[in-house]
Amino acid sequence: MNNKKKENLSLGIFLVCMFLIGFIFFASLRNNLEVMSIYGEKVLVSVSSYFTIASTIFLMLLSFVSAICVYFYFNVFSKDLILKRKQKTALNFLERDNKRVFEYLVNIENNECLQKDLIYELKINRVKLTRVLDYLTEKNLIKRISYGKTNKIVLVG
Repeated sequence: MNNKKKENLSLGIFLVCMFLIGFIFFASLRNNLEVMSIYGEKVLVSVSSYFTIASTIFLMLLSFVSAICVYFYFNVFSKDLILKRKQKTALNFLERDNKRVFEYLVNIENNECLQKDLIYELKINRVKLTRVLDYLTEKNLIKRISYGKTNKIVLVG
C-alpha cells in the first residue's frame, strides 16, 4: 500500500472516530424528564447523565485510535512535503543530463534504481552517466550503493 492510500485511510479512520466520539457525547449530555408535580402540573426536569464504564473505555479507545491516525497522517504528509520541496528546489538548479537523471529518480517508485537501468532508460552512455552521478553525489542529492557489478542509485531524503 503506498503512502497516499495510507494517508487517506488514516484520515478516514480519524473522521469516523471523531464522528463516534461526538455522537456519544451529544447523545448522553442531557436527558429531559417530564415529572408530574403534586399539584397535577407537568414539569420538565433536566437530568445530567453520566458515562458508564463501558462508554468511558470506548471513548478512550476511540481517542487513542484518533491520535494515532492524526500522528501518522501528519508524519507521512510532512515528510512527503519536505522531500518534494527539496526535490523541486534541486530541479531548478540542475541542467540537462543532471536534471534528466534526477527527474527520473524522483518519478520512479521507491526513488531508487540500478545504474545499468539508468543507462538503458535514459539512453546515456556509461561514462557520461558516471559523471552525472558523481555530480549528484557531490551535491548530496543521491547515494550510490554497491550492488554486484553495478550500483544502486537512491535519492537522499
